[in-house]
Amino acid sequence: MPLYDAYGKPITTTLPASSTRLSRLVRSVFQGPAWFRRLALVWKLTIGLAGIVGTIATLFWAVQQFRQELLVDPYVSYDSREAFQQQFTITNNGPFAIYNVHYTCAVTAIKLNDGSSGGFPDWIGKTRVIYVMMPIKPNILTLRWKEKTNTDCDFIARFGPELKSANVEIDVAYKRWLRQDEAEAIGGRFSGKRDSAGNFLWVYGSNAPSPLEPPPANSPQSAVVVIPF
Repeated sequence: MPLYDAYGKPITTTLPASSTRLSRLVRSVFQGPAWFRRLALVWKLTIGLAGIVGTIATLFWAVQQFRQELLVDPYVSYDSREAFQQQFTITNNGPFAIYNVHYTCAVTAIKLNDGSSGGFPDWIGKTRVIYVMMPIKPNILTLRWKEKTNTDCDFIARFGPELKSANVEIDVAYKRWLRQDEAEAIGGRFSGKRDSAGNFLWVYGSNAPSPLEPPPANSPQSAVVVIPF
């Protein structure tokens, strides 16, 4: 709509050069480059659809790369004098729900007060032995964010107060949303010793070998003995 002055004459307005350049830039962003505007409609739709699919695929890949955080804690002991009466908890700290959850407890070291291993040797020849306790109970179908479940490490033997120290590792296997492959993670490694009152206490950390990790170069091989319970 034209503008007029007090005498009825039309007023001509001229935008500054900077405003004109800005308008052209805005139009080019929303309309696309010149070569894109010259394309037929079908090609424009094809390129736009390919861009949308590529963006979705990139976002999906990025989400799947998030590390699932599982926390294993000593929970409660049914008998403070017996090491393998300890209950642990597995907590899903996210960011996703996990499915078909099951676990194993690897007993990686056993030492009695007399220096022996109670008939369960750490070594057979030049091979180190790891005892993997595998529960037979059904898998946990779903463990949502911040949910937890209890675990046992019910070793085949009970050593009572004769057990001086031990090492265990809780390993958790699970599946995630939209992924069919099963992931396995070290949930927690623990070392146990007796206190001055004779109670067996589990603490975080262990330098014992893991059944999930290959041995370092030039180190002894490990053999895994699976014991269901």
